[in-house]
Amino acid sequence: MRIAMVRKVWPELEPPTKPAGITVLDVLVVREGSERERMIRRWMEAVWESWADRQEGVRQMTDDLLFMREDRL
Repeated sequence: MRIAMVRKVWPELEPPTKPAGITVLDVLVVREGSERERMIRRWMEAVWESWADRQEGVRQMTDDLLFMREDRL
């Protein structure tokens, strides 16, 4: 929420060339409960990994916003 209050316009990132191997549809077919929670975690990890070549830039941008490094905003 803090970041959203600081920045209203976000840069567009080029989507990964290879999408995550797990999709939201894979999550939805799993019955609710702990099994689905594990699948959600796997999905999140797969998506983050598919963005591996952009992770450093995302980390830097969020750090700059969280710690209010205005010279980099």
